[in-house]
Amino acid sequence: MTPELLDAISHAADKTRLEDLYLPYKPKRRTKAQIALEAGLEPLADALLADAMLIPEEEAAKYLKPAFTSEQGDNPGVPDTKAALEGARYILMERFAEDAPLLQDLREYLQNARRGRGQGRRGQGRSRREICRLFRLPRTDRRDSVAPSGWRCSADAARRC
Repeated sequence: MTPELLDAISHAADKTRLEDLYLPYKPKRRTKAQIALEAGLEPLADALLADAMLIPEEEAAKYLKPAFTSEQGDNPGVPDTKAALEGARYILMERFAEDAPLLQDLREYLQNARRGRGQGRRGQGRSRREICRLFRLPRTDRRDSVAPSGWRCSADAARRC
């Protein structure tokens, strides 16, 4: 255990933060990201993340590989650029999903954004009138339009809105 990790664990404010720190070390099933790592797509993921000016299809063409068997099991390889880019995407998604500081920042951002819009409890969100106006279909189809929470905006309700 590194000193940084020990410090982060000892100063974890709540259980959620502690679980975020443990996530990269938690045993898990063989994921699509792990299969992509076995196929050698990590350098592609790193390159695409580091340089936004790269042309993804051209870069992915350098990583094509036939199917093979590894210690972990069968690997479909990388038959085309689409598969290479998909594998790189899985690697990055897993990396972001296991990044504890990123998860904490995202959680705080979403909580603040939710508070800012005043949505979450009954009576704090948009009024029925606003929702009917937002989700109203063209006048001829108004009878069957549906708003969030299952509200039906029939022709009569639309007139009341």
